[in-house]
Amino acid sequence: YMGTLSECLFFFEIALRIHRLLLSWVRRPWKMDDVKTTTPEEQAEAARLKEAIAAAPASGGGAYLGTCPTVDIETGTFKYVLIQATDPTTGFSKTLVRGNVRASYHMDIAKPICNALVANGLKVDVTGGGRITHDPDQKLIQVYGFSYSFGAADHQLARSLLQEAYPDRRCEVTNTPY
Repeated sequence: YMGTLSECLFFFEIALRIHRLLLSWVRRPWKMDDVKTTTPEEQAEAARLKEAIAAAPASGGGAYLGTCPTVDIETGTFKYVLIQATDPTTGFSKTLVRGNVRASYHMDIAKPICNALVANGLKVDVTGGGRITHDPDQKLIQVYGFSYSFGAADHQLARSLLQEAYPDRRCEVTNTPY
């Protein structure tokens, strides 16, 4: 059944409208300013945290660092931070991946773990942040994005650490926008 001429014109008009709509989405310049996910207050608090961990005396805490899991994430889509912790007495260093779905800001993830690491005599550096989508049903972990407060994390390093922690999952770095 080919349909009448008016039916063909009707479907052609719908297809043309869909085509124009899709083109308007593609042509719209996407700006990160459109999707800010932080506030000036959160950025100021993150700056205070950076200053505090830089100024904290590091006396050594390799035993504590050895007990910290390298990766601690949840299921879903959430913000994450990458943290470098070092025992200044031995030089032992470990990179940690932390993320959870309840955190509104990257600072909300970084502050508790940084405070715990510093309290145990470790030198700490939040090297960056981003987002993770962890879908156990699809056996997939995606790493992407950045943190306004801490900058972009080394997603390839995060992917590598996640792959070690979740060998049954496909871990990948994507360019998915927020």
